[in-house]
Amino acid sequence: MLAQPVHRRLLITGEATSHASPATVHGAFASGLRSADLIRENRDRNTNVTVVGAGASGIACARSLRDSGFDVQVVEARDRIGGRVWSETLDGVPAEMGASWIHGVTGNPLVGLAERAGVATLPFAYDYNFVDAQQRRLALSGEAQVRRGLRSFKGGYAESATASVGSLFPLRQGPGLAWALAYEITHEFAADPDELSVLGRREGEYVLGGDRI
Repeated sequence: MLAQPVHRRLLITGEATSHASPATVHGAFASGLRSADLIRENRDRNTNVTVVGAGASGIACARSLRDSGFDVQVVEARDRIGGRVWSETLDGVPAEMGASWIHGVTGNPLVGLAERAGVATLPFAYDYNFVDAQQRRLALSGEAQVRRGLRSFKGGYAESATASVGSLFPLRQGPGLAWALAYEITHEFAADPDELSVLGRREGEYVLGGDRI
């Protein structure tokens, strides 16, 4: 719904408008290219275009339109570009303060962008990994319970939007399940299981090939 043009003059981009890859930088990037395609299809090259926001989607849209000959003005409220992607130097060490993963390298446009910009990437295992064997067993057993519980939900689209993740699990939780819910839900989505709908966990299609950072 957010991706639909408003009065044929306003287009909203960003990862939240991506059906296939929400919550990712490559989803935001693709949404910017999608908006640029719509503008090219419906406007001639004499159209003035204003892009509000110089994050991944805004930059992608602006660059694509500029390359096609459009007059583009980019407006950014911050004193930097990049949106959620930015680095700081902490005590002399560079640190990524925002988005820093490339989730799935197979066919991901960010891989080519990084290569052309000379940005080094390293393989990154996003799943947790414990040295202590007992903790690892605890985490894996809890994760399995979370996934079984989510698979057990049989509701449709409307029901999954109103049912909470927490409602799928017993009130009295063992340590493995409680730990996994904290990691899989609270940490990942910044919401407690009772505050997140089952629909809220659906994050589009996963890109294959492993993660890089």
